[in-house]
Amino acid sequence: MIGHNAVIDLRLEGYKPSDLWLVLHDERPTFGMFTHPEQLMHTGSFPEVHVLPDEVVEALDLRFLRDLVVHIVGSDKSRCRKALRRVVEFEPAKAITAGHDWLAGWEKGRGYINFLTETQAQ
Repeated sequence: MIGHNAVIDLRLEGYKPSDLWLVLHDERPTFGMFTHPEQLMHTGSFPEVHVLPDEVVEALDLRFLRDLVVHIVGSDKSRCRKALRRVVEFEPAKAITAGHDWLAGWEKGRGYINFLTETQAQ
């Protein structure tokens, strides 16, 4: 996992980003000086936490996501849904994941939501 240290440092200083992107990779990414996840907030971007392909999503320590709005991005629907379930364990304000043929989410106080119909999902 890359990018979480910058968010943890921010939280320890008493700040909370309005949104955070959790990016699930299928291949190991390469980052430049201005695109490294630990540096993104220094360039004015929203924070991103990148999960590498060999990491087990269900085992990630995501405590720093509490009370944040989390956008889960990835190409593997199953892995995105696993990430959504894992993120929810740490009580974010809201968590959303979407792909070309799915949209799923969870909101504090409402639970899992089917955002396509705005009704509670089963």
